[in-house]
Amino acid sequence: GDRTRAEDQPAYLLILGDLHQVPETLHQILGSDCFVGRLAFSTQNGEPELAGYEAYVDKIIRWERKSADAQHAYARLLVVDDGSSATLSSRLALLEPALSLARRDLQLGRLPTFDPQPSSELGIVSPVELFSQARKSGIGVLLSASHGLGAPRGGWESVELQHQQQGAMHFGRAGRLTGGDVARGVFLPGGIWFMLAYYSAGTPLNSHFRPWLEQLQQAGQFSEAVQKVLAGLPRPGERPFIAALPQALLANPEGPLAFLGHLDLAWSYGFQDLSTGMQRNQPERFLNLISSLLRHHRVGVALRELTRYIGSTNAQLTRLYSKAAETGTPMNMAQLAHLWMVRQDL
Repeated sequence: GDRTRAEDQPAYLLILGDLHQVPETLHQILGSDCFVGRLAFSTQNGEPELAGYEAYVDKIIRWERKSADAQHAYARLLVVDDGSSATLSSRLALLEPALSLARRDLQLGRLPTFDPQPSSELGIVSPVELFSQARKSGIGVLLSASHGLGAPRGGWESVELQHQQQGAMHFGRAGRLTGGDVARGVFLPGGIWFMLAYYSAGTPLNSHFRPWLEQLQQAGQFSEAVQKVLAGLPRPGERPFIAALPQALLANPEGPLAFLGHLDLAWSYGFQDLSTGMQRNQPERFLNLISSLLRHHRVGVALRELTRYIGSTNAQLTRLYSKAAETGTPMNMAQLAHLWMVRQDL
């Protein structure tokens, strides 16, 4: 029948399958109007690996049956202190300001629960420390900032190895956290992990950042070689893929119920505004998401607390294009590229 009326359309949609089975473009299109998630587990001989789906469904049902008191939880923020400028920026511009805002909101009664951890406890330097944190009882939401494992200098030895390890949590010389490390045992049981890192959710066929990185490079505002930054993308004839780390976590009976991450490169644009030429930190975007999760809102609803800022970025982009069309004056291409980086990061 005709299902064009908005009230007849489902608001919550769950995509089953990897990126070569259901393309990310469908996820993006549906996500403009609906709350969209995805479950994808490894395949064998072209057939879905049903054990992962079965384990996840069993875990969801088990946690749904727990009482509200048993699900009382708090949030924890962590950053990998690997000495890089990217993780330092995440700490100074996102995590520490978010902690400060959370303490204020907790006192004002705006947050149901939160772990008022001191800033000195934000940093971790090894997978062992992360396991120590993730096995603590009561952590319902984990927000972490780190590097995601990308292509090694000489490239991946095989496609299979890339699918197993790309997007793993990288600790520099201290090692990495891969899907195989979290497939069994207690790791954030019943919780939700938001992992800010390259390819943490998966690797697309093409990066949505490529044209804007090239534009910033031409404007002298991006000094790295774009092709080197994008070295982890699939080569001709290879397919895009969901990362192994979230697959293992979601199939683990003692793992989290949901995983949020980047299906592409990851930047600081989601919590830093660089389009005006002056850095402005916006940690409240992520704190709003965490607050929503702590109130037991559905993950799709909570994520909208972050992605709704795409609307304001779209409005700024529209104004730039409209002004150029109306006045005949050239656009500030660096500002345009920065705004597109914000939009794509969100």
